Amino acid sequence: MSKPRYDWWGYMRRIIRRYPKCADFERRAVEHAIAATELMPDGQARLKVVEIGLRRNGKNLQTASIMESVSYATAKRWQQSFIREVARNFQCERLLDDDFD
Repeated sequence: MSKPRYDWWGYMRRIIRRYPKCADFERRAVEHAIAATELMPDGQARLKVVEIGLRRNGKNLQTASIMESVSYATAKRWQQSFIREVARNFQCERLLDDDFD
C-alpha cells in the first residue's frame, strides 16, 4: 500500500530549500526544526543529510547518505522527519496525521 501525498509536503521542501531567504514565519519554522534536530544524539548528521539532500544544488539524498555514512533508508527517514518537524513548527499540525511516525 502506498502512502498518501500531502499538499503541504512540497511547500515545506521549498521552504527548506529557500532558507534563510524565505519569509519570517517560514524562517522561524525552519530555525525551530534545526534547534530541535540539534538536540538529538545524531542531530548534526541529520542536519547534514538535510542540507545535502535538499539545499545543495546538484546533490541528492543518495549522495547525502554516502557522505554521512548512513543507509539510504536512514537518510530518507531523517529527511522526512525534518520536513515534518518544519511542518509542525509552521503550524500545520491539523494537516499532519498521527500515523506517520
